[in-house]
Amino acid sequence: MPTRLTTARPTTARIEDGILGPYIVSPADPFVERMEEEDDSFDRLVLAARALRRDPGCIEAHLPLSECSPDDATRLKHLELAVATGDQLFKPVAERYGDDMCWWGYPGTRPYMCAIHALALARLEMGDAAAAKRGFKRLLRMNPYDNQGARFGLESLETAAAPRI
Repeated sequence: MPTRLTTARPTTARIEDGILGPYIVSPADPFVERMEEEDDSFDRLVLAARALRRDPGCIEAHLPLSECSPDDATRLKHLELAVATGDQLFKPVAERYGDDMCWWGYPGTRPYMCAIHALALARLEMGDAAAAKRGFKRLLRMNPYDNQGARFGLESLETAAAPRI
């Protein structure tokens, strides 16, 4: 079942503030909730595709679809759309909180951060070291405690770039 990827309208979601900080409210939420409960990987992918019909920028749908993409270009497109959605939604939140934004501390921001991390890893695997490095550094700025292990991605880049003696 092919998924049509578009950049025309990144998302139909919005950000709301809750007890645990900002989180995304999306028309795709019922499908995302069912994806989280589903044990069968094929059924999760079907639900992810259905979620994208409701919200073309649904981060939680783009992540599993990127993992099983048939080629690198499709994988990157899913991850880039997920990150673009997060950028669009969380930019006003980041401006409001400023340097006090505790990105990983708010569970609602984690899918966005996972998308940034997955995109950096994909870029690293595809040999785009500069883009991978930018992604890992971005995560470390957002989350200095590095709950995702972005520092290991940076270390692998630095080790690869170090001269061999």
